[in-house]
Amino acid sequence: PWAIQYASEGLWDDIDTMACVAKIDGLPALKYASHRLRASEWLVRLAVQTNGLAIKFACREARANYEIALLAVRNNPYAVRYLAHELRRTNRELLCTALDRYPTALRWMPRDFRRDREIALQAVRANGEAIKHFGSRIKSD
Repeated sequence: PWAIQYASEGLWDDIDTMACVAKIDGLPALKYASHRLRASEWLVRLAVQTNGLAIKFACREARANYEIALLAVRNNPYAVRYLAHELRRTNRELLCTALDRYPTALRWMPRDFRRDREIALQAVRANGEAIKHFGSRIKSD
């Protein structure tokens, strides 16, 4: 799939070509896709299902789309890092989905989320090392 970087820009704008790449690995598909295709909800969904980190290269609207974000985070919890700011700040379910699989993803979550006692317990139960990402108040509990 990474060979797509050597293809012509015309292929980067061809949805069928980029969909073939996305089915194998979504990251190079969106990294090299044209701006027009990075805004294609269909292609972005396909890409994040094979590699959640592909959301990094999606257009802003796709990074703010809850359903696309959930697909990305379910595939790779570290994708939470690339979600639109407002989605990360307001959607507890998305953040908890990431935390369930990789408590260390907490480092990319909003501060107020890291001050939440329930969240701290959930993360520490999954991985004791997650405690280092919480504030002193939580640590003292």
